[in-house]
Amino acid sequence: MNEKGENTRSIASRWRVFADKFGYYRRNPVVLYSRLGGLTKREVMAPPSDDLVERTIEIVKAWDALKETEEVKSVLSGVDRRKLLADYPIQDGSGRQVLAKFYRYSHALRAIEGWFFFTEAERNFATLAYLEENGIKVTRPVALLKESVLGFPRTAVLFIEKLPASVVDFHEYQERFKNAPAWEREKFLLDLLDNLVRLHDLGVYTEDTDKNTMVAENGGSYEFYFLDFDQSFPWRVPGPKRTAHCIRHYLKNRSFTEEEERMFIEACLERRGKAHWKKDVLKLCQLT
Repeated sequence: MNEKGENTRSIASRWRVFADKFGYYRRNPVVLYSRLGGLTKREVMAPPSDDLVERTIEIVKAWDALKETEEVKSVLSGVDRRKLLADYPIQDGSGRQVLAKFYRYSHALRAIEGWFFFTEAERNFATLAYLEENGIKVTRPVALLKESVLGFPRTAVLFIEKLPASVVDFHEYQERFKNAPAWEREKFLLDLLDNLVRLHDLGVYTEDTDKNTMVAENGGSYEFYFLDFDQSFPWRVPGPKRTAHCIRHYLKNRSFTEEEERMFIEACLERRGKAHWKKDVLKLCQLT
């Protein structure tokens, strides 16, 4: 099959997967409020699990109280598009901390896009839920609070569990490998390879994946956490160019030798059954 036919098949498959996973949550929303007055509608979506419903209600109530404080009001007034309120964690009844990511759809075109397609918040929520269900470590989505007027999105809040303090930024962590022994660098790359292949095999791609990857050590192995899929679209599948773009950004710190980078790329393509992309991907990664 040529690349065009392969991409067409991948796009169709990705659409089905995305629609199925998003629809799973869409069919089972936890609606806490149907109307806020006039034509404004408020809806809360959460995984359809009894143990999460009560927790979701607690978190939304805590958010309603938090957003009325003068400090948070000031922060939200300055949000034009989206912002993670990392400095204002919400603690649920079990003691776990939850962070709120606030979205504002103040521009007409973005509101219209959200009316016809999925909004950024919905894409992020659905993709995180889909990845978690398939065994990928992510910032666990707890709930999505949406407010709309006449069906057009106005604001949204995505609630996600806060990652442990032991989890650090990918590029910050990668710096230590510039002077690490070869076996340690190889172990890191192999663990990254395993996670990245699984992510791409699930049809998920976003242009800034490397900026939204966190790392934690676990008994001699490395765990990778993925977050922020606002810019993940069903029709964006990881073909040769996007695969090269993703890999190039992961390796941009030059913490590894050219031989190690080449090994990583070749093994990644082999695992995905895309060895025939090797020449193009190596060229795009400037490793020809």
